Amino acid sequence: MARDGSSSPAKLERDERAPVVSVGAAAYEGPDRISSLADALLHHILVFLPVVEAIRTCVLSRRWARVWTGLPRLRLDDGAAEAVGSFPALVDGVLRRYDARVNLRDLTVSAHVGEEEELGGLENDDVVSLVGAAARLVTGRFRLDVSRGINISEDYDEEANLLALPCFERATEIAISIADMAVQLAPDDHRGRTFAHLTKLHLSNTFVADEGELLSEVVSHGCPCLKTLELIDIHAGARELTIHTTSLLTLCVVSINDLQLLDVDAANLRWMKVKDCFDIDAAETEGSAMSLLTPAMEEFYWKDCCPEEVKLVREPAGFIHKIACVDSASTNLSFISGSQSFYTRILQLFSSTCTEVLQIEFPIKPESEEQKKFLHTVDLPYCLELELIVEKKEHTLAPTIVHLLKKSRWIKRFSLEICPKKNHIQCEPNCTCRQPPNWRDQEISLGSLEELSINGFGGTYDEKQLVQHACSPNCSCDWPPNWRDNKDISMRSLGEVEILNFGGKEHELDLLRVLVRVATVLRRIRITCHRSLSAWERLSAVIQSFARPEISVEVSQDTPSMQPQ
Repeated sequence: MARDGSSSPAKLERDERAPVVSVGAAAYEGPDRISSLADALLHHILVFLPVVEAIRTCVLSRRWARVWTGLPRLRLDDGAAEAVGSFPALVDGVLRRYDARVNLRDLTVSAHVGEEEELGGLENDDVVSLVGAAARLVTGRFRLDVSRGINISEDYDEEANLLALPCFERATEIAISIADMAVQLAPDDHRGRTFAHLTKLHLSNTFVADEGELLSEVVSHGCPCLKTLELIDIHAGARELTIHTTSLLTLCVVSINDLQLLDVDAANLRWMKVKDCFDIDAAETEGSAMSLLTPAMEEFYWKDCCPEEVKLVREPAGFIHKIACVDSASTNLSFISGSQSFYTRILQLFSSTCTEVLQIEFPIKPESEEQKKFLHTVDLPYCLELELIVEKKEHTLAPTIVHLLKKSRWIKRFSLEICPKKNHIQCEPNCTCRQPPNWRDQEISLGSLEELSINGFGGTYDEKQLVQHACSPNCSCDWPPNWRDNKDISMRSLGEVEILNFGGKEHELDLLRVLVRVATVLRRIRITCHRSLSAWERLSAVIQSFARPEISVEVSQDTPSMQPQ
């Protein structure tokens, strides 16, 4: 093996014929311990080496001359460019010499060159060449990740930076991320070649050519085995996606700039996610539309601006496992005053659907027309579990939650996550967020509710009122009715009790009374009260009134910094 680390693919043929001489001695004559092993075993050993080091084994002997050309996995990273002088030459040399009869199950080419780094960078012709070689060789997964530090807003030219993806007839997975080239998929109509074995296609941080027309055609007609399609951070070029396929199981479209049409007809699609694709004005943009024909849908995630026209051609058969809908105007569009995502149209789209879990994320904004529709007009899908993620600013949340619970009378589990904002000013006493004023007296039937979970509970007045409202006097949480007098509990070894966020409620004190009674060797009780409990200093005397004299009682109050924000 070369001693100076300067071996390069351009020298491989000369190096393969060079005799191997030990340092300061005669030529090596005896058999080594691994050369007689089968190629498959040698390949298994070499895949653990950096690819440059694996290639350099070709100079060991004639036996090793072409062993590296049969490796089932290759990772070509520009981190090796310093060792070989030219990364494009390394990639070209390796792929040209590779044995086409080998099943190359995994090929990864990764190059991240800064704008100021010129040596070793892949040019467009290099990328096109290596992709062509990969199409011939790869029988499994092909990953291309190229970042060249080019300002795409200034330097991008689709015609000059086109990456026409040839048919990968044997590849099963393709993942391409290249920020300054437009990817174009096109089946070879003349030869009848397709992406016959492709099961997963992932395009990210790139452009798509032809406004998405050819991409739609290939996915719909040229990938008979495609199960997963992921389009993420598509800078431009995919304005219309028409996906008609029976093989697709998973569809993920995220951050596709200026998407105008999403037409999905996928009989076996199970999982779908749409996020940040349609423009903020999509609901008012003529021609923007989404059509879904997905009868086998099991999970649907939506965090986007709803287009002008949405259509569910055929409702999913049976129960959907989960529907998640986020008001995107509360997150990435919050800087635009008065912006609306029209997420309620998506909820209305599935209003006749049955789902196990319905998750909705939204802000408390009573001034929003969208929220008024959400509360008073939109019918929610039938669900067994309702998960609400609420962004709470200056407004009270209890009346809004009560409105939604009235629409969800059959739920078995209710989960509420409160996301408060810091440094907010409380709204006016007559704010519409408190409407109707008699919300505490609203009739709600939650006869099927078995579980209530609240995350981010701050102990504010309206939050406490909400909990009391959701828990009826005959709630099963207080069963059996004689739990305070239960004689079947024995805690003879319990010596210390510690309770955090103690609220001072009567049922909490009753629990302490039970523990004092059944724990005969109890010697210490430590209580940390919630910061909302103003009478915490008097709590010590209350507990000592029923605690035995030998029990030490310590009561303190938590500081705001220790409470959830």
